[in-house]
Parts: sequence; C-alpha cells; structure tokens
Amino acid sequence: MKKNAGLITYHSAYNFGSMLQAYATQQTIEKLGYSCEMINYRMKSQKEFYTLIRTRYGLNNMVNDLLLIPEMRQRRLRAAKFEDFMAKYMKLSKEYSEPEQLTELRDAYDVVVSGSDQIWNKLSNELARADFKYITPYFLEQFNGHKISYASSLAGMNDEDLKKAEPLIREFAHISMREDEAAKRMEKLLGREVASALDPTFLLTKEEWDEHLRLGSNNNLQDYYLFYSLNGGKHGYTETNTILRNIEDGLCKDRNRKIVTITPFLHIKKTDRIRPQVNIGPRGFLSLIRNASGIITNSYHGTILSVNLNKPVVSLCNVGAADNRKVDVLNKLGLNSQVINSVEEIGRVEDPIDYEAVNEKLAVLRQASIDYLENSLKD
Repeated sequence: MKKNAGLITYHSAYNFGSMLQAYATQQTIEKLGYSCEMINYRMKSQKEFYTLIRTRYGLNNMVNDLLLIPEMRQRRLRAAKFEDFMAKYMKLSKEYSEPEQLTELRDAYDVVVSGSDQIWNKLSNELARADFKYITPYFLEQFNGHKISYASSLAGMNDEDLKKAEPLIREFAHISMREDEAAKRMEKLLGREVASALDPTFLLTKEEWDEHLRLGSNNNLQDYYLFYSLNGGKHGYTETNTILRNIEDGLCKDRNRKIVTITPFLHIKKTDRIRPQVNIGPRGFLSLIRNASGIITNSYHGTILSVNLNKPVVSLCNVGAADNRKVDVLNKLGLNSQVINSVEEIGRVEDPIDYEAVNEKLAVLRQASIDYLENSLKD
C-alpha cells in the first residue's frame, strides 16, 4: 500500500517557475512510489499579489498595473490558464486560506514535504505584507508526522524572522536548501548538516517534460528568439526596450526571425518583428522555450528551464543575492559563459553550448537530489 505524502509549496502563484517547480516535485514524489497530494494552501495575500490591479502594493505597482489595462482581457485568460493547469495536472487537497484551517490535515499524511521555491522567505512577494503566522504552514507547524524540506529557498529572509522560525525548523527530520549559501546559513543556525539540492524543475528530464506536458511545436510562430523578463516599472521599460533593440539590430538584422516576448509586468507593443505573448499559461511557456531558436532572459526559472531543455540561452545577471542563485547553478553545470552582464553581450546566445558535457554534470546532480528526496521520504 502506498504511503501518503503531503506537499506544500507555492503551487498556485501565477508565476511560471513557481507552478512548474510544484508540478515537478509532485511528479517526482509520485515516481518514488508515494501517493502525493498538493496541500492547497492559498493565502489571501498571494491572491492579492496576482490580482490584475494591485491596490495594496504601493503606488508604483498600481500605476504599472494600470499601464497594462490594454492587455486586461488577455491577462484574465492567462490567469484562467494557470487555474486550468492546476486542475488538470495536480492532485489537490481542498482549498485553505488560513493557517488554522490546515489543522484538519494534521494527521492526514505519513510524510509532509515543504518546498521548493521561496516559501521560507518572509520577504517574498506573497508573504512580505502578511502576518508572520501565514508563513508557518511552510514550516509545517500545523502537521504531525515525518517532516522534510526539499530545496526551499531563504532568498533575502532576515535573521530576525529566521530566528522566529527556528523552533519549527528544528522539528524537520531532513532539511535541504536550493542554494549552497542558504544551506551553510541553515547549518550555522541549527548546528547540523543541511544538504543543498537542485531546483525541482531539474528533477524531470527534458524527455519527461515533453512526455508529461506534450509540448509540441509552435508552428504559427516558426523561427523566433524568446525574451522573458519579470521586470516592471520605469526601469523595466528602459532596460527591455534596450534589449529588444539589441536583439532586433544584432541577432535579427540579417534573418527573417521574430522576437517573442513574455513580460507579465510590462506592456510591449506588437510590431512586424515583435510578438508579445500575454495569454500564456505554464504549459505554453515551456513550449515557447522548447521551440525557440534562442532564449534571452533575466529570470532564474527562465534560465534553468532553458538549460534543462538544452536550448541556446544567455542569462542577464546583476550583482546581488537574487542573481547569485542563477550564477551558482550555471557554474555547477560549467555554463558560466552563458552569464552576461550587459545587453551588448546578447549575441552570445548564438555561441554553441556543449550540452553533452552539461547533461553529464546535470545527471549526477539530479541523481544526488533524487537520492536525497528518496532517502528522506523513507527514513
């Protein structure tokens, strides 16, 4: 008889990386022989952050959202595709919005898994304006049984909030973090060994992503570069317009190649060359990566999903913790050459990548992460 596993993570954020990492984690736990249910915890603050016009996240965010009004209908369809993806591809518990409600599930699972994504970061978009109690489900306060974490991320969480969570963290039988730096920080706090593990999207091979989601081809778009960015605001527009000009004048100048853009927080005008994709869900997003001639991105998940699907990719990186996590994983895979620090380097997306060597390194790291997860679930 299969053991019951519960999984809690950011599975319902209208964010491609969050939803795809949740799906990959659930699939991997199922593949290891468990019946895995996604704990359908959807905080009010998370739903508010992904509303079409955010009124509680400062004037700049509200103004930026108002600039997206021309895309309102397409953005509603996009949100519906995220909901459809959850309903079709995930095994969900009933929905909960308050931590206290989750006590219904206190003894529902033999083992409970927390992670991945920034669920242990009180400063994440979903939790920054919420009371501390709303992060406690991710530290499994409401659950009994065997508790483990898989590749959770602290990101910019401060020491004060981490100290508040320490008694709950100490109840975990096994802990792994997504970044090496976070693992060292947790080891120092707890005085015990803490593993680092791959982001869950790496746990599925490119063949498995194809098989599971039937990614197919984008025949209507044909030959294109993909630009994916989560930037917003005035600086986001300035940087994005500079990037698009560089792609158009450099990479596309002598080719009949389009530029497909995915910029959820920026309105990009359609031109003969530029094809904005607003009405895209997680499956469509992955399909656009799979079929692109090359990917230019400043996103963590945009970068690593491109690598996992063996695509030509360059990752725009700045100095700081947010981008260190991209640099860290690219270095582990021997892909430090794909890190670029200025838009003038975008042409490096055309440089060949030895994916045979990359895949050898990735296979070793993937197996180590799966072994950690399997052993932690069994223990």
